[in-house]
This record gives sequence, structure tokens and C-alpha cells, in this order.
Amino acid sequence: RAASEDIRVCVHLIFGLPGEDEEDMLETVRRVAALRPHQVKIHLLHVIRGTVLADMYERGDYTPMERDRYIEVVARALTLLPADTVVGRLTGDGMADDLLAPDWSRRKKSVINDIDKELKKRCKKTTKVHLVHTADGHCGYFAVGSAAGDDGCGVCGALSRAARAKGYAKLCANFKADK
Repeated sequence: RAASEDIRVCVHLIFGLPGEDEEDMLETVRRVAALRPHQVKIHLLHVIRGTVLADMYERGDYTPMERDRYIEVVARALTLLPADTVVGRLTGDGMADDLLAPDWSRRKKSVINDIDKELKKRCKKTTKVHLVHTADGHCGYFAVGSAAGDDGCGVCGALSRAARAKGYAKLCANFKADK
């Protein structure tokens, strides 16, 4: 973290870079988690017209991540982050007119809902995953807590309320982490 707590650090992670495999992505998350940033935003690499990546894609030298793989990797990545790290984004939007691939990324809400389902599979029986919607209608920020109710456990319940007000959430320490 920065020497001053007044400086908020946000790290953007892009999954699906050329030559990157799942273990590379998760190792990056582990290293970022060790830095304890205030916020992490996770993005999928988009193939945009007119870029070097688009040329690679059209030649067959680059294959974007498949939807199911992205969902699984994001769910695993979330379990590796410290409980006090804000998760500000789970996937991004490519420029609709210029997006070549992956086409599935155009259905952001569906992807986020499936990340939610994957997280539920990974939760301990005593935890509950909630999908948090922001005031401007975006969705996809998660808070994990006990099955006591929508506001979750004593730790993440307070975080969930704060996150809803701010438009993002944090993962509760009760969440079962991958090693």
C-alpha cells in the first residue's frame, strides 16, 4: 500500500492476455492480493477492431477466453483477495461497434449472474452470496455473508450496506478461499 492511507490504490486486472494461462492469472491475483490494494477491478481482454490484437485474432494467433473459463477464473480470483479489498468490477464492456470478440462478453449481466452462481457453489454452507445493484443500474458487485439475511454477517453486513450506497462491495472473511 502507499505510504499514506489517504492515497487509495486500485489495481485493474485483465484476464485472457496472449500466452496467459489460468495459473498465470491466479498468480497475478495472489501477488496483487499481497499488496493489499484498496480496490481491484477485473476485466476480460476484448478484441477491438483496428488493433494489433485484432490482427492476431484474425490470423488465428490469439483465441479469447471462453465464457465458462472466464467465470471459473474470476470466481477463483475473488476468493484470493483480502476481505477488505473492494471489488469494483467483474467484467468490462467492449465498445459495441468495434468489438470483434468474444461475443459472449456483450451479455454482461448474464456473465455476472453466472459468476454469482459459481461463487455460490464455492461458498461454505453457512454463507450467502448477494448480487449488489448500483444506483445507476449496473450490477455485478458481490458481498458474501451468513445466511442470516440480505445484509449478511456482522462483518460483511455493514460492508454490504456501505457498498450498496457506494456502488460496490467487499468479500467477507467468511468466504471459503482457494489456496
